[in-house]
Amino acid sequence: MKKVSLSRRLLARMKHAVGLLKQGYTNLRGRSPNLINLYRVFRRNGPAPAGVQLESRPSGVKPRSTLRFAASDETYSEGFWEATPRNIYEPEVNGDWVVTLTDVTLGSHGEARLADGRWLQFPFVNIHPPRGHTDEGVVMSVDEPVWIIQNGSDAYGHWLLHVLPRIHRALEIDASKRILTRHPGWNPSDLLAMVGLTLEDIIFFPQNGPDGGYVYVKHGSVISHSAPRGNVELFPLGTERFDAMTSEFLSRASATKSPVGQKLYVSRSTRDVAQYRDGCQNREELESFFAAEGFEVVYPERFKFLEQVAMFRDAEYIIAEGGSAPHNTLFSRPGTKLIYISAQMKPENNHWQRRIADLRELHYRHVMPTREFAQRRYTVDMVQIRDAYRTVQWL
Repeated sequence: MKKVSLSRRLLARMKHAVGLLKQGYTNLRGRSPNLINLYRVFRRNGPAPAGVQLESRPSGVKPRSTLRFAASDETYSEGFWEATPRNIYEPEVNGDWVVTLTDVTLGSHGEARLADGRWLQFPFVNIHPPRGHTDEGVVMSVDEPVWIIQNGSDAYGHWLLHVLPRIHRALEIDASKRILTRHPGWNPSDLLAMVGLTLEDIIFFPQNGPDGGYVYVKHGSVISHSAPRGNVELFPLGTERFDAMTSEFLSRASATKSPVGQKLYVSRSTRDVAQYRDGCQNREELESFFAAEGFEVVYPERFKFLEQVAMFRDAEYIIAEGGSAPHNTLFSRPGTKLIYISAQMKPENNHWQRRIADLRELHYRHVMPTREFAQRRYTVDMVQIRDAYRTVQWL
């Protein structure tokens, strides 16, 4: 492995520190009298606003220290393998937050407005903070009791990491309620079947307008993971909930044989115009190189979800282009070797794949063979790809 100079290590640590400061600044922005942060209210045992009731909370006491560190693996960038700055996580406690809301106006992307006009913020639920505006107004009313599962993205990965775990837990608590959530823009039947649901069991937010319009809910219940595996204001990833869901899904797939081999190159299908446009622009070069190295090129979206669980469960080596598909490493066995290829990523992104790798105890390597920061559209340097692959140290 190439040695890294002291100056490069110091620069990496400095960039990481700056990223953490930016996170803290982001968390402080936008606080106003009209924005109620329920996480802070409930942590301090303060009175809930009218129309809000705390049904249950995680057991135990959150430690005073708000941060813990988790070991990360190595990152290859500009000709060097170097230790990745450690992930910063919130401490974890057991259980779930369950909150009921009465007479509330909801946006599919994460906003909740009470009858008195104030906004609620669920930092332990949302991907996006409340925006506080919409051009559509209230476009639908729901009178029946429902589980509210908000989500700010159409991406498969966000459904897998945010929507499905909360649906899984909500049904354990009360399976009589239907689910209110955002339509992902693709058919989620396979994922819903994993928790015993069909499309008829879901009430989807209207899809008119960029935010989908607002929905009035007479009586809704919100559930969140007990404590996020990540910054509390950004990107929750609850270990306890993922452990339970992952174990159940692996059990359901126990009789399913992997449709592919044990060395996978996880790519994106060129059949889908949007997928082909997003991400790596010289994808064919990556596929050809790793195919020549003995990897089987797979497009997970072409397989049923149970087959996807089986293929990631049985793989020993996985190399994946950045995106939602490699999030299926939630089902990989501890010790699975993973190389994740992406554009340059800012430290404050705390990108998901590293956290999943830590959660599942994978041997994780991250390659950024480009100077571009545009994760949606970038071109990799194949010289760096070849050098990274041939110098990688698998544990």
